[in-house]
Amino acid sequence: GLAPANPLADVDQSGSTGVDDAIAVLRCVVQLAQWPIGTFTTPSLSYFTSQSFNPEHERTALVRANYWLDEDTWSGFSAVYEASALNVGSVHGGVIDGRIYLFFDRRWPAGGFNDIGYIRSADLHGASWSTFQRVECGLEVYGAHGHLIHVEGTDSWLQPYYGWSNIAGKWVYYVKVFRTDDRGATWHDGGIVYEGDCMFVEPSGVCLGPDQVMILVRNQFGGSISRFRSFDGGRTWTAREDTGRNKSTLIPDVEYDGLGSVLLAYLDRGTMELELAWATAADAWEDSHAYSRNTTRPSCNPGYPSVCAIGPNEFYVIHSEETDVSGRDCDTVGGRVSVPLSGNPFAGWRKVIDTPYKEAYGVLLDVRGTR
Repeated sequence: GLAPANPLADVDQSGSTGVDDAIAVLRCVVQLAQWPIGTFTTPSLSYFTSQSFNPEHERTALVRANYWLDEDTWSGFSAVYEASALNVGSVHGGVIDGRIYLFFDRRWPAGGFNDIGYIRSADLHGASWSTFQRVECGLEVYGAHGHLIHVEGTDSWLQPYYGWSNIAGKWVYYVKVFRTDDRGATWHDGGIVYEGDCMFVEPSGVCLGPDQVMILVRNQFGGSISRFRSFDGGRTWTAREDTGRNKSTLIPDVEYDGLGSVLLAYLDRGTMELELAWATAADAWEDSHAYSRNTTRPSCNPGYPSVCAIGPNEFYVIHSEETDVSGRDCDTVGGRVSVPLSGNPFAGWRKVIDTPYKEAYGVLLDVRGTR
């Protein structure tokens, strides 16, 4: 069953205290100090992830790094949230009406899942954040993944997640969505994308037109990437469709520029490469095999890619890159990518953030407030 309630973890849901307010102000000062001197505007992009601060991974926090497109400048990481007596799991989410929503699970340091939910910023600067808000999912193991998906022309957004439960002695695997129909004011379990005996994980989705929602997932054991589609804004879903990506793939992330281009990033853990593929939105919807041939960044020991559209046919891709065999140290690497893919789209990539220890799954968001 679900892990027992953690009274220490619940403290941050019962209202703020003077200590909480002081900590919030301090974090604001620390975050502003991380921004480049002379830059006082909201950044263009923000990368949110969970990160440990010691080699034993005993303490994790949700952290943020900022990027300014015009200056091509990144800040370092600064803490956004720390869970009392718990570890922060995978971090994902998006922006609704100028507020950042970050979904993540919280886990016991010795193992086991405590809960899943979100925090919400007051504005795009993220100087202050709400307390952690649980969302019930009814599963024993769970993790959010991918960007928030806005159902075009509605007040609804979806946050994909996955998990499993032991039912009558048998593991049953799920891909599901959290859903809001009131522009983020309230969230609830939004239904089942997949239920069965195949361990699909790491869902990532986009809306490609009115009521047309597509979610990509990875088979944990087989390594293939599959997709599910909804024709009614994420309320019901088609059966699984193959995409032709059948290698030892990991962690697909798909993004739509809103104007006709879709970019897919994923890993090949067999060759330790990062791979990109693209398609038009129309082709990606109609044909699960429509993506271009892989464009590969070889031998980069990649981890956890996140893709963010920054303009027509233009994206920014970021991922962690492990730099030692222990997996404790890594760099955060990334750069701009234009589609259609041609030549070497990785030519301008570089290490963008110094990272003390290994990151977990993260999300790159456009925080300019223009989309």
